[in-house]
Amino acid sequence: VRLKVDYLTNHDENPNEITPKDCWLKGIGENWEKIGAYWYYKNPLNKKESVDFCEAVEVPDITNLPRGMEFEIALRAEAIQAGSKYHK
Repeated sequence: VRLKVDYLTNHDENPNEITPKDCWLKGIGENWEKIGAYWYYKNPLNKKESVDFCEAVEVPDITNLPRGMEFEIALRAEAIQAGSKYHK
């Protein structure tokens, strides 16, 4: 399994200060490894088996963010063949 986390916002001013980041993701399991833009689960899964990615998303104090700012965290998971060049 590989997973891509995209952080989307409607605000471009000071993006490094207000853009959601991976550090907001808490409790990522030890069998997940980030390589480039993707998180890879290190072990193959059986049919109908599932795995949790993280336990929570912890948003820091956002009281000083620009009015009307919105953000979204989008997750996209893909099944990849065990043993392929994408499976670590």
